[in-house]
Amino acid sequence: MVLLPPVIPRLLDRVQARAQRLARLIAPEADAQIIQPLQQRRDVAGMCVMYKTHRMQLLQLAELRLDPQARPSHSTRAAHNIDHQVTVPFVRTEHYLRSFLPRYGRLWNTLVCQTDLHLTTSLHAFKSGVNAWLQAELTHAIKIMTKHLRIWADSKTAPKAGSYTGTARSTTGPPGRVFRKKEKGE
Repeated sequence: MVLLPPVIPRLLDRVQARAQRLARLIAPEADAQIIQPLQQRRDVAGMCVMYKTHRMQLLQLAELRLDPQARPSHSTRAAHNIDHQVTVPFVRTEHYLRSFLPRYGRLWNTLVCQTDLHLTTSLHAFKSGVNAWLQAELTHAIKIMTKHLRIWADSKTAPKAGSYTGTARSTTGPPGRVFRKKEKGE
Protein backbone atom coordinates (compact mmCIF):
# COMPACT_ATOMS: atom_id res chain seq x y z
CA MET A 1 0.00 0.00 0.00
CA VAL A 2 1.44 3.38 -1.00
CA LEU A 3 1.14 6.25 1.45
CA LEU A 4 1.34 9.73 0.02
CA PRO A 5 2.71 12.48 2.20
CA PRO A 6 0.00 15.06 2.96
CA VAL A 7 1.81 17.63 0.81
CA ILE A 8 1.13 15.83 -2.48
CA PRO A 9 -2.71 15.69 -2.27
CA ARG A 10 -2.80 19.33 -1.11
CA LEU A 11 -0.53 20.31 -3.99
CA LEU A 12 -2.77 18.48 -6.47
CA ASP A 13 -5.84 20.20 -5.00
CA ARG A 14 -4.14 23.60 -5.39
CA VAL A 15 -3.24 22.80 -9.01
CA GLN A 16 -6.86 21.83 -9.65
CA ALA A 17 -8.16 25.03 -8.02
CA ARG A 18 -5.79 27.12 -10.16
CA ALA A 19 -6.90 25.31 -13.32
CA GLN A 20 -10.52 25.96 -12.36
CA ARG A 21 -9.80 29.69 -11.86
CA LEU A 22 -8.06 29.87 -15.25
CA ALA A 23 -10.98 28.08 -16.91
CA ARG A 24 -13.37 30.65 -15.40
CA LEU A 25 -11.21 33.51 -16.73
CA ILE A 26 -11.14 32.05 -20.24
CA ALA A 27 -14.82 31.11 -20.40
CA PRO A 28 -16.91 32.96 -17.76
CA GLU A 29 -20.16 31.70 -19.31
CA ALA A 30 -19.17 28.13 -18.39
CA ASP A 31 -19.19 29.07 -14.69
CA ALA A 32 -21.94 26.55 -13.95
CA GLN A 33 -19.61 23.66 -14.70
CA ILE A 34 -17.81 22.94 -11.44
CA ILE A 35 -14.98 20.44 -11.32
CA GLN A 36 -15.34 17.81 -8.62
CA PRO A 37 -12.63 18.16 -5.95
CA LEU A 38 -9.88 15.55 -6.16
CA GLN A 39 -10.23 14.70 -2.46
CA GLN A 40 -13.89 13.86 -3.03
CA ARG A 41 -12.91 11.57 -5.91
CA ARG A 42 -10.38 9.83 -3.66
CA ASP A 43 -13.00 9.45 -0.92
CA VAL A 44 -15.59 7.99 -3.31
CA ALA A 45 -13.03 5.49 -4.64
CA GLY A 46 -11.98 4.52 -1.11
CA MET A 47 -15.58 4.06 -0.01
CA CYS A 48 -16.22 1.85 -3.06
CA VAL A 49 -13.31 -0.35 -1.97
CA MET A 50 -14.82 -0.51 1.53
CA TYR A 51 -18.19 -1.45 0.00
CA LYS A 52 -16.60 -4.19 -2.11
CA THR A 53 -14.71 -5.46 0.92
CA HIS A 54 -17.53 -5.48 3.45
CA ARG A 55 -20.73 -5.79 1.45
CA MET A 56 -19.69 -7.79 -1.61
CA GLN A 57 -16.99 -9.67 0.37
CA LEU A 58 -14.56 -10.03 -2.52
CA LEU A 59 -11.78 -12.49 -1.76
CA GLN A 60 -9.18 -10.31 -3.49
CA LEU A 61 -9.80 -7.59 -0.90
CA ALA A 62 -10.02 -9.89 2.14
CA GLU A 63 -6.86 -8.47 3.72
CA LEU A 64 -8.49 -5.01 3.79
CA ARG A 65 -11.51 -6.29 5.72
CA LEU A 66 -11.84 -4.73 9.17
CA ASP A 67 -13.40 -6.59 12.09
CA PRO A 68 -17.00 -5.71 12.93
CA GLN A 69 -17.56 -3.58 16.00
CA ALA A 70 -18.34 -5.40 19.23
CA ARG A 71 -21.95 -5.32 20.34
CA PRO A 72 -22.52 -2.91 23.23
CA SER A 73 -23.76 -4.39 26.49
CA HIS A 74 -26.65 -1.91 26.57
CA SER A 75 -29.11 -0.54 24.02
CA THR A 76 -27.94 2.44 22.00
CA ARG A 77 -29.47 4.75 19.41
CA ALA A 78 -27.25 3.29 16.69
CA ALA A 79 -27.99 -0.34 17.62
CA HIS A 80 -29.62 -1.08 14.26
CA ASN A 81 -26.40 -0.15 12.42
CA ILE A 82 -23.86 -1.75 14.76
CA ASP A 83 -23.65 -4.89 12.59
CA HIS A 84 -22.41 -2.82 9.64
CA GLN A 85 -19.84 -0.71 11.48
CA VAL A 86 -16.18 -1.69 11.61
CA THR A 87 -13.51 -1.46 14.28
CA VAL A 88 -11.09 1.29 13.32
CA PRO A 89 -7.48 0.29 14.04
CA PHE A 90 -5.70 2.25 16.76
CA VAL A 91 -2.93 4.43 15.40
CA ARG A 92 -0.02 6.08 17.18
CA THR A 93 1.29 8.31 14.43
CA GLU A 94 -0.35 10.89 12.22
CA HIS A 95 1.28 9.27 9.20
CA TYR A 96 -0.64 6.02 9.71
CA LEU A 97 -3.79 7.95 10.66
CA ARG A 98 -4.01 9.19 7.06
CA SER A 99 -3.56 5.71 5.58
CA PHE A 100 -6.39 3.73 3.99
CA LEU A 101 -7.76 1.55 6.81
CA PRO A 102 -8.05 4.15 9.60
CA ARG A 103 -9.29 6.93 7.32
CA TYR A 104 -11.90 4.97 5.41
CA GLY A 105 -12.85 2.91 8.46
CA ARG A 106 -13.91 6.14 10.19
CA LEU A 107 -15.61 7.43 7.04
CA TRP A 108 -17.44 4.09 6.61
CA ASN A 109 -18.73 4.24 10.21
CA THR A 110 -19.95 7.82 9.65
CA LEU A 111 -21.70 6.75 6.45
CA VAL A 112 -23.35 3.81 8.21
CA CYS A 113 -24.59 6.05 11.05
CA GLN A 114 -25.96 8.79 8.79
CA THR A 115 -27.36 6.89 5.79
CA ASP A 116 -28.52 3.49 4.58
CA LEU A 117 -26.32 3.54 1.49
CA HIS A 118 -24.32 0.55 2.72
CA LEU A 119 -27.44 -1.59 2.25
CA THR A 120 -27.75 -0.94 -1.50
CA THR A 121 -27.35 -3.95 -3.75
CA SER A 122 -25.50 -2.36 -6.66
CA LEU A 123 -22.08 -0.75 -6.65
CA HIS A 124 -23.27 1.97 -9.06
CA ALA A 125 -26.10 3.03 -6.73
CA PHE A 126 -23.69 3.04 -3.79
CA LYS A 127 -21.12 5.12 -5.67
CA SER A 128 -23.72 7.68 -6.78
CA GLY A 129 -25.15 7.89 -3.27
CA VAL A 130 -21.72 8.32 -1.65
CA ASN A 131 -20.85 11.03 -4.16
CA ALA A 132 -24.04 12.94 -3.30
CA TRP A 133 -23.50 12.36 0.44
CA LEU A 134 -19.93 13.67 0.33
CA GLN A 135 -21.02 16.70 -1.72
CA ALA A 136 -23.73 17.45 0.86
CA GLU A 137 -21.19 17.06 3.69
CA LEU A 138 -18.81 19.44 1.90
CA THR A 139 -21.57 21.99 1.28
CA HIS A 140 -22.66 21.76 4.93
CA ALA A 141 -19.08 22.25 6.16
CA ILE A 142 -18.62 25.29 3.90
CA LYS A 143 -21.86 26.84 5.21
CA ILE A 144 -20.76 26.34 8.81
CA MET A 145 -17.29 27.78 8.14
CA THR A 146 -18.81 30.78 6.37
CA LYS A 147 -21.20 31.35 9.26
CA HIS A 148 -18.37 31.17 11.82
CA LEU A 149 -16.16 33.48 9.75
CA ARG A 150 -19.01 35.97 9.45
CA ILE A 151 -19.60 35.86 13.22
CA TRP A 152 -15.86 36.22 13.84
CA ALA A 153 -15.59 39.17 11.44
CA ASP A 154 -18.60 40.88 13.05
CA SER A 155 -17.15 40.40 16.51
CA LYS A 156 -13.81 41.88 15.36
CA THR A 157 -15.42 45.02 13.97
CA ALA A 158 -17.82 45.67 16.83
CA PRO A 159 -16.61 44.27 20.17
CA LYS A 160 -19.26 43.94 22.85
CA ALA A 161 -18.77 45.59 26.20
CA GLY A 162 -17.80 43.15 28.94
CA SER A 163 -17.14 40.29 26.53
CA TYR A 164 -13.36 40.66 26.73
CA THR A 165 -11.40 37.64 28.02
CA GLY A 166 -7.94 36.30 27.44
CA THR A 167 -4.93 38.36 26.46
CA ALA A 168 -4.50 42.08 26.03
CA ARG A 169 -2.20 44.06 23.76
CA SER A 170 -0.03 46.47 25.66
CA THR A 171 0.02 50.04 24.44
CA THR A 172 3.35 50.69 26.14
CA GLY A 173 5.18 47.44 25.29
CA PRO A 174 6.86 46.54 22.03
CA PRO A 175 4.51 46.15 19.05
CA GLY A 176 3.15 42.66 18.51
CA ARG A 177 3.95 41.43 22.01
CA VAL A 178 1.00 39.93 23.88
CA PHE A 179 0.62 40.23 27.64
CA ARG A 180 -1.77 38.29 29.83
CA LYS A 181 -4.51 40.31 31.48
CA LYS A 182 -4.00 40.40 35.26
CA GLU A 183 -6.77 38.99 37.39
CA LYS A 184 -7.79 40.41 40.78
CA GLY A 185 -5.56 39.15 43.58
CA GLU A 186 -2.46 38.51 41.43
